[in-house]
Amino acid sequence: MTKRSRQLYFSLVVLASAIILPGLLLYSSGYRVDWRSWTIERTGSLRLTTVPSAATVSVLELNISAQTPVLMNQLFPGTYTVQVTKPGYMTWLNKVTITAQQTVQFDPLLLFSTDANTIKLTDYPNTLRSSADDLLVQQLSPNVQYALSQLPLAKNYQLTQLADELYAVWNKPADQLLLVQAVDTTAELTTLHQHAISVDWNDATNQLLYATEHELYVYDVPTQRSRLVTRLSSTIREAHWHPLGWYAVLVSQDKIQIFDTRVLAAAYSLTVYQGTAPQALGFDRRGTTVYFSDNGSIQALRLQ
Repeated sequence: MTKRSRQLYFSLVVLASAIILPGLLLYSSGYRVDWRSWTIERTGSLRLTTVPSAATVSVLELNISAQTPVLMNQLFPGTYTVQVTKPGYMTWLNKVTITAQQTVQFDPLLLFSTDANTIKLTDYPNTLRSSADDLLVQQLSPNVQYALSQLPLAKNYQLTQLADELYAVWNKPADQLLLVQAVDTTAELTTLHQHAISVDWNDATNQLLYATEHELYVYDVPTQRSRLVTRLSSTIREAHWHPLGWYAVLVSQDKIQIFDTRVLAAAYSLTVYQGTAPQALGFDRRGTTVYFSDNGSIQALRLQ
């Protein structure tokens, strides 16, 4: 090989290294070339599991599909239409926003049967108690009991511990939902909502679900913020967490609906029962069956 050839070869190697090495570094840092806009961007990912599993997840804009459980990497930032289908189950369809270097998770995503059947169990609806009446009432220390006794509360109230020194107090006769920050023998009182008609706590997600006559809210304890989930024209009777979390089950004037609180409720809500005046919801431990009273009888509705 001549000297000139060696110089040319060395120049090509240096040039290739100058192009390839930065590309490898960008690739390992999560950057990809977006051929639609001819830009280099960092990507995000979507992780999704379903109950039951082996459902088909499709990102419609990208024309890609996979079976659950699935982790879709290398998604450019933006909003995508994600569809989840499985024969015999209702389709889940929603807009999902992907952010660079972040993983959007739906774990788990519950799929509800299209063949949900209602079975009449008994004609004595008073034997079924609402899960709202069975919320956890904490064993309080004497200091906290004293602190609460100083507050202007009615005798009929429901107490739920949200954190070590944070309590939610639902003043039932006044439909008032309060937050109490208890420290030693003092208590700081904050009104979360003046017209709460139903309250439920979720241990798994550290979130408080509460409803007014036409609105459903989630209070997130870590961020100490309330978020509106949905607003209905019909009157809400009850609101409960599904036993597996994330899903709110609403009882309105004549129907039972399920909302995924992680997404826009307008984009994903299911009506699983239409009747006369359903009320007093309860679930089995796995959340596969919901029990309620309607039109003078207790009924069971299998969801999965």
